Amino acid sequence: MPGAYWWGNAAKSWVIQDLLGRLPADTPCVVFDYGCGDGGYWPQILRDYPQIQWWGFEPNQRRRQQAQQQLVGLPAKIIGWCELEQIQLNADFIVSFSVLEHVYDRRQYLLMAKKQLASHGIFYLNYDDGHFRPLLDLHQPSTWLPAFKVALHNWLAPLLARCGYVAPFQQRIIQAEIDQLLSELGWHIQTSFYSNLECLKSLIKTLPDAQKDRFMEVWLDLEKTLNREFRRSGPPCYGDGSNLWRVMPSRTLILTHSPESLTPGNEPHPVTATAS
Repeated sequence: MPGAYWWGNAAKSWVIQDLLGRLPADTPCVVFDYGCGDGGYWPQILRDYPQIQWWGFEPNQRRRQQAQQQLVGLPAKIIGWCELEQIQLNADFIVSFSVLEHVYDRRQYLLMAKKQLASHGIFYLNYDDGHFRPLLDLHQPSTWLPAFKVALHNWLAPLLARCGYVAPFQQRIIQAEIDQLLSELGWHIQTSFYSNLECLKSLIKTLPDAQKDRFMEVWLDLEKTLNREFRRSGPPCYGDGSNLWRVMPSRTLILTHSPESLTPGNEPHPVTATAS
């Protein structure tokens, strides 16, 4: 079983663990991080798994430069939207970590993922609701202003995006709406998984680094058990009907192309470029 990556974020750690467990031994494969930020734990992963040819998309210039600096000398390449439109990666795996809630045109975003995923590929689509649950403790005045700022941002962001100012956009994802959109676009949901118990995200910050790998093992095992044995559906809360969503504000979908969307002539073709 692959070790833990992304200390402090069980959703990302679970995805990477699942992805690495599917890697064929010594066979090159393409992984596309669709919204890669500063590169995260990818430098360590690429050193541990040299068969991965990694591509990252990041629209923010500062974070894109940070990722490029982290990934120097590794089989990795960072690209922007214009370049992404011109190539076809034929990716074996696509990961999208806590990006979708910040995307204004979600249909376009998901269609591009569909274009870039190989016919046999897997798309790990993760989104998070933490931005829409600001901590407000009436007994702690220090929480009042930050919570107000977050609430104001969430209210203004959709209005600003309609005026063309999309950079700060963020909006809660409603489970029924995103699942319907995915179906319309030809995606098949294999699995959905809830992650990131809020109390454990706080607890790991109190531990020394030497204990964090073991803590992540316990955390992941617990969340797997909760998803497998204790998940129940009920009235929607925070836009989702799962009881786990109330305390685990991160949802990950494992997606594949639906068979109907892979009609002859529509299968992706291999990319001619290589990451470097």
